[in-house]
Formats: sequence, structure tokens, C-alpha cells
Amino acid sequence: MAKAGDRVWLLKQGDAPRGIFGRGEITGRPVRGRTSNGKQQWMAPVRFGAFVDPRQGMLIGEDAVARVLKNTQINAPASGYPLDDSQSEQFDRLLGSDRLGAEAAEVRQGGSDWTQSELNAIVGDYFAMLVDELAGRPYSKTEHRNEWRKTVNRSDGSIERKHQNISAVLQELGLPWINGYKPLGNFQRALLDAVDAVLSRGGADALDQTPAQISAPNIDVQSVFVAPPQIKPKPSGRELIRLVNKFDAAVRDAANRSLGRAGEEFVLRVEVDRLVVAGRRDLAQQVAWVSSKIGDGLGYDIESFSEDGSKIFIEVKTTKGPINTPFYISENERWIAAEKKAAFRLYRVFSFSKSPQIYRLPGPVDEQLALEPISYRARVIASR
Repeated sequence: MAKAGDRVWLLKQGDAPRGIFGRGEITGRPVRGRTSNGKQQWMAPVRFGAFVDPRQGMLIGEDAVARVLKNTQINAPASGYPLDDSQSEQFDRLLGSDRLGAEAAEVRQGGSDWTQSELNAIVGDYFAMLVDELAGRPYSKTEHRNEWRKTVNRSDGSIERKHQNISAVLQELGLPWINGYKPLGNFQRALLDAVDAVLSRGGADALDQTPAQISAPNIDVQSVFVAPPQIKPKPSGRELIRLVNKFDAAVRDAANRSLGRAGEEFVLRVEVDRLVVAGRRDLAQQVAWVSSKIGDGLGYDIESFSEDGSKIFIEVKTTKGPINTPFYISENERWIAAEKKAAFRLYRVFSFSKSPQIYRLPGPVDEQLALEPISYRARVIASR
């Protein structure tokens, strides 16, 4: 039934990423041909006007495709599945207006995927801006982008999307990203190599060394507390998993003592302000930063109070990364949480150094956290 001029869309099924990665037109009449396994099938010549490597991204992403195709078309058991005209027209509109469609337009106009050297350069520039932002130093995104336009033949939209792609990688790594560059997935696999290179050359240390304090004189106790995050799927893809393990955010946060101390000091201020706002100035004066005086052996950091006067024991975990960044909890802390029960609170401080917020988990925490054993205390009990 196919004829010259009919539109053709290439749909990738199976493992992510999934979606449309090619758009073309049939250029001649169908003929009977033989496939690589010897079967005869109808085939047609196609000229593609837009085509990308499906391992690195899509012209139209999976979510958008699902709004156009029926489930039977998305999961078609064979190729050559027909679409009606309205579906093809919707895909054409997506290519003309969708954020991924803008990249497809670059392909049609003679553009290409970003080269490794371009990716290395833009990731390095992104990190320079990020370090300035975390350190509170002023910088201009517009000036950085204008400098880029002098050296690369990329549109402002393409540069903007690549910045968002970098934010998406950093989000997966549990690292902070630049305000205004909202994470955008479907990034090139080669972008992981560029981020790896910058982090390995000192980028990770530079992020750790940015000031870990909040200078705001007042804290809005009404907005600082948020609900715990929803469950986030583990990273997929061998290269991304390797990068997550190489720059383990939980390990880095646990080793960053200045960050941990700054987070505890922040929570101390939050607790004092919370009780003052609640009209319990008497209790606010009794809030104690016990880990600062005694050390970490207690299994919690701060002694505070509920508004009714009952004592609570707070363990603080701080990260500069997003809300889903994993963290370490010791066996002693887990045991104290079980012993203190409802009197225990785990305060998870995230997005520190920018606009910190806190979610709280009461004890015991075993059923609220996915606890993964990562090391064992060992002693010899037998020899051979």
C-alpha cells in the first residue's frame, strides 16, 4: 500500500532511550526483497531528512510518542506498521515545535551531534559557572553563551539544551546544578565522558571546596520543611552507573566535614527559630548542638524539642545535591533511631549552599530507607 511521497518514521522500541529517531519519505514503489535471514518481504526506498543516533538521543521522545500512537502501534510486533495522516501530522508538528524537534531541525539544516571537543569545552565552561554560583560570585550566563557563539556553529537553543543536559547528568550523580538550567534528559552518551573528564581533573574537588555556609540572617521555617521524596529509580545504562559509582555523592558528602558541620549549624538555627515561632522561646534556649561538644558517638547531632515540650534527638545529613541524593547512615545511628523511636528525627538537608530545604524521617528508619550493606567489620575466625 505504500507509495512515493508517504512519510516514514523510525521508532526505537526495547531498552531506553525509546522514541522516534528518523523521519523520511518513500521515494519509489515497493518491491519484494529478501531480508538478512532469507525471508521475502515488501520493501521501499526511503530518503531520510532527519536522522540521529538512537543510542544518544531521539528526535521525538518516548513521552511525546505515547501521546500520538496507540499502544498496539508502540509495541508493534513487526515493522512497516501503518499510521493515519493525523498521526504523521502530529509528529511533523512536534518536529517543528518540540524541544527535541529543534535539534532535529539542526540535523536537517546540515548540523550534527556535538563533537567530543565541543562537549568537553561546554562542560568545562558549565563547571566554571557552577563553582561561581555555589561560591556566591556573580557571573553572566548571557556573556558565557555569547562567547560560545563566537567559536561554535550552534544555535542559542542548542547551547541552552546542552546546558540542561549537563544538569541532568549532575542530577543523576547527586551533584548540584546551575539555577535556571533545569535538567533535561535524552543526552548524548558522549556527554558522560565529558563530565567524567572535568570531574576527574578536579571538578569534583572544586564543588566540594565551595563555601558550605548559609549567610541568610533569617530562615523561613514555614517553607524550609518539605515532604520526603518519591522513590527514584536507580540509574540505568552501564556508562552512567559507572560514573555514579566513581563519583559517589554519599561518600563525598560523608568525607566533607565542613559541609557536615555547616549543615548541623543550619539545623540548629532552624530548630531555634521553629520553637520561637511556635511561642516556645523557653525551649528554644535549651536546644543543644551535642555533637559539637561531645562528638559523633551519640548517634545524633542535636537535642531539641517538640512544641509540647517532649525532647527530640536529631541526626543531620547534608548534601549540596538534590533531594534524592543518597547518604550514609551508620549502624550506631540506625540502632539509636530504633531505640529512641518517635523521639528520633533524621533531618535530610539538601540543595545546601543555594536554597537549603529539609525533609524529616522519624525513628525507627529501617522501613523508610532502602539500606544497602557496603562494608563489613572483619576478624579472623579460622585459618587454612
